[in-house]
Amino acid sequence: MQIGADMLPLDVLRPHEKVKERNVRNSLHIHVRWGSVRRRIVVEHQHGVVLDGHHRLAVARRLGLMQVPVLVVDAATLPAVWRASSVALDPSLVVEAALSGSLMPPKTTMHDVTGLDVTCEVPLDKLRHPAGSM
Repeated sequence: MQIGADMLPLDVLRPHEKVKERNVRNSLHIHVRWGSVRRRIVVEHQHGVVLDGHHRLAVARRLGLMQVPVLVVDAATLPAVWRASSVALDPSLVVEAALSGSLMPPKTTMHDVTGLDVTCEVPLDKLRHPAGSM
């Protein structure tokens, strides 16, 4: 269930997976070319756990952004699977990985965000300042 769109500082977002360096570099070039963020990071509502958008979060850190557009959701209502097997995933495992700091390998999980409105268009300059807005 989609709770709402917001802007959150990077330091409150908690990844549950590592990232692939090549994907971060490729995404970095795209964001710089666009000059904006065009897709929200999907975040679990209680602990700020990133469900979708780990590479976008890594790019935001590299670009020195202070905040990013996010879509806050109830993780318990968002279908998720282990990517390698398509077996259903208990959302509490994702939260546990993020809170413990024992990050899963890159692209281990897949959350179904197809029914969510993750699109946005936020200039990078607005995200570099704490007073930036959408």
